[in-house]
Amino acid sequence: MSIRDILLNKTPNNKYSEIEYTPKEIMCMKYAPVTSVDVERSFSRYKAMLRPNRRHYTFENFKLYVVSNCFPHEDYDESE
Repeated sequence: MSIRDILLNKTPNNKYSEIEYTPKEIMCMKYAPVTSVDVERSFSRYKAMLRPNRRHYTFENFKLYVVSNCFPHEDYDESE
């Protein structure tokens, strides 16, 4: 049973006993975003990366680009 079904009151045969969430948790989910900004931002980055006018973009360059952009905000600790 999905959260969407619960919020829209579309539970099959009103089987509310199978709901794994408390009423408070269900009410909190009402205002949860469907997508996140981080996901949208990553789609935008990859769309720019995979444009058709990138003719000299080899698979090796693609791997390096992905690795360097996976964790752009991670702090690097040289002591480790």
